[in-house]
Amino acid sequence: MTLEINSYECYTQSQNDMVGYIRDTCNEFSYIFTKGIYFLTGEIDIGAWSFAYSLAIDAKNVHAHYKSIILNNKNVDLAEVQKQSFHVGQYIAYGKKSFESVIKNALKQSNSNLSYDDFLLKYGFSDAPVKSWKMNCVNQKIWYISTLIGLALNKQIFIFPWLSKKEYLSSYFQKAFDLLSNEDIITLVPCSEKIQLPVGENYTVLRMASLFNLFIESGFDLEADSR
Repeated sequence: MTLEINSYECYTQSQNDMVGYIRDTCNEFSYIFTKGIYFLTGEIDIGAWSFAYSLAIDAKNVHAHYKSIILNNKNVDLAEVQKQSFHVGQYIAYGKKSFESVIKNALKQSNSNLSYDDFLLKYGFSDAPVKSWKMNCVNQKIWYISTLIGLALNKQIFIFPWLSKKEYLSSYFQKAFDLLSNEDIITLVPCSEKIQLPVGENYTVLRMASLFNLFIESGFDLEADSR
C-alpha cells in the first residue's frame, strides 16, 4: 500500500462526531506514505487535521489543490483516494443500529468471504458481548468499533480526527492501533505533539508545518472565516 502526495494544499472545516470541528489549512505538503500508522503532530491549527480530513470519504467543505496523487503506483484524483478511506470515530449516521447489523452489512458491501463470526474471531472478539452493542451507546469504544467497521469494508486508508493529550488518554485508541498495525493499511492520526506516542516499526511521527497563506490570493479570507 502506497500513497504519494505532491504539493498538496487544502482548506477544510474538519469535523468528527466525537471531537467536534475546526477550520484548518494545510499548505504545500508532500510525502510518500506506505503501510503503517502515521502521527501528524503539531498544534491543532497547523494543518495536520485539515490534510487528513480532506482524504476522508465523508469530508465536506473541502477546497484542495495538488500537483499529483499517486495511489499504489497509479495517478488518481482526490475522489479516488476518498473511496479507499474510512473515517474513524463516526457514529451518528448509524443511529440505533446494532454493531452486528453494521458489520454484517459492511462485509456484504465489500464482498468479503468472511462470515460475521469468522470476522470477529479474526480480530479477537469471539468472546466479547458485541452482538448487543448499539452504535449510539458505545461511547469511547467507538474508536476501535468504528475501526472494525472500516476493516469489514476492506478500506485501505484510515483517517482519525485531531487527538489532544486529554482525548488520547483513552485506552481504546491503542486497541484501534493494534487492529490496524498488522494490516496493509495507511493510518493517519493528526494529534498534539504533547502526546506520549507509541514506538515501534509500525509507527512514524511527522511534524507538520504551519502556513496560513493558502487561498489568500484567490480571495479566501481566513481571518474573517476564523473558527
